[in-house]
Amino acid sequence: MQCRIEGAPNPYSLWDFFNFSSPQPFVKILGSKYRTDCFNNPYGQGCFPNFVPADPDDDAEAQD
Repeated sequence: MQCRIEGAPNPYSLWDFFNFSSPQPFVKILGSKYRTDCFNNPYGQGCFPNFVPADPDDDAEAQD
């Protein structure tokens, strides 16, 4: 059963827009401000200054 919200657009999956029948090669994005390993270890030397991890649920401290 699908949950629909009145007036919301039809829900489409990525399968409706992309061809996943064959794997695509990895494309490395060049020219980033930070090294690739900074995204695996944000505390590394020369990575993100003043990095403080945040709770992924930004209302985790709020009472429901």
